Amino acid sequence: MARGPTSTPAGVLTVDGLQFKDLSRDGALQPYEDWRLAELCRARDLVSRLTLAQKIGLMTETSNVGSGTTDGSLSTSVQNAVVAGFTRQALARISAALTPAQTATSFNNLQELAESQPLGIPFVLTADPSHGFSMNLNAAGVMAMGGSINTGGTGASNLSALISQWPQPLGLGAINDPAIARQAGDAVRREFRGLGLRWELGPLADLATEPRWARVSSTFGENPVAVGTLVKAFMEGMQGVGDGGLKRGGIATTLAHFPGAGANQRGMDSHVTVGRYNVFPGNNFLGHVYPFRAAVAAGAAAVMPCYSIYRNQWTWDPLQVGAASSREIVTDLLGTELGFSGLVTSDWGVIAKAYGVENASAAEKGALFIKAGSHQLGQESAAVSIQLAFDAGLISAAEPDGAVADVAIIRIVARKGTYSGLDDGCRSRSTPRSRARRSTARPRGRRSAATR
Repeated sequence: MARGPTSTPAGVLTVDGLQFKDLSRDGALQPYEDWRLAELCRARDLVSRLTLAQKIGLMTETSNVGSGTTDGSLSTSVQNAVVAGFTRQALARISAALTPAQTATSFNNLQELAESQPLGIPFVLTADPSHGFSMNLNAAGVMAMGGSINTGGTGASNLSALISQWPQPLGLGAINDPAIARQAGDAVRREFRGLGLRWELGPLADLATEPRWARVSSTFGENPVAVGTLVKAFMEGMQGVGDGGLKRGGIATTLAHFPGAGANQRGMDSHVTVGRYNVFPGNNFLGHVYPFRAAVAAGAAAVMPCYSIYRNQWTWDPLQVGAASSREIVTDLLGTELGFSGLVTSDWGVIAKAYGVENASAAEKGALFIKAGSHQLGQESAAVSIQLAFDAGLISAAEPDGAVADVAIIRIVARKGTYSGLDDGCRSRSTPRSRARRSTARPRGRRSAATR
């Protein structure tokens, strides 16, 4: 294991009596460094400075940061991913083996390494939903307290020393009180920020219409209206209650798994090939879309398409491919019909599964993903498909720009202020704060891993 970075952090520029980080290290205030400007303006300026390889790096997510280390050190593989691979996003695993201070120290060191690189783009750490309490049978056949689906590979670990434990979403659905759902989301916001996390790959907006599906407990129930209300409230608690969007001090949410993963054929999950189809014998496809509509209208920061093929839904899935590679699902239904203008992030390994186009080349799979309107790939090894698509002439160098701009939006708002979709205006959003922007979340007396 290598120690954390020792590079000098970016300096501070003073312009018009206000302070800005000199992330480009050129002594001049560049548009992407100017927190007074609209998010999309800053993102576009940042994208204009990137090579294709750097763009692809921003479009991918790694999983090799783990849970952090007891001494705050960064492994060689993590440093290589940041420096050589230009990776700036990772799925972290919360571990009961580390204290909150150890977790935050590790993630702070990761941020310092990212800031020391050209352009100084912050690293965004995500996590799966982690606050749901459960009781599980252990290897000895004894009921034991579990943390959640995300326990850092420690099995049925008790995460209560790190984060509070709440009912699983299905329990919140049974309570059916939006105020409590919002309170639960707010707890996620405060505790994730304290650990240095700025994004959650949840909540699930799926409907539990297939009782054999293994993920029913991760949903808020089966009623579209009730689920839509609770998902919206939970999301508002995570992103910062207000008039919609991602607020300063909030964390980005990801609505999963658009346009609904609950209608799995025979209850099989689409993580595996045998469960690759979602079916709607009751013709209730749009009912599954409803909870997403409610949360999108309230300003959800990101959406994750489902792995599944939506069988015989010819209007929205005419190619009969996985949702992330369907332009009709991502661009037409999510973008145009629902009005979503945020980040579309894929589930893990979506290019490897490539349901419906399994025999296509890697380049063709990458091109289909980009042209569908999806932005970010879960699993860094899939990045080669985008490069191959470019090399084969299936996409242009400019086509990833929109995707990278959306990824950059998350990075900017994670360290800055508000988010309510992609605002085309490059106008100033001056604020009374005259100091360099830094997070103020502190886990148990320690500075959190701010995405600076």
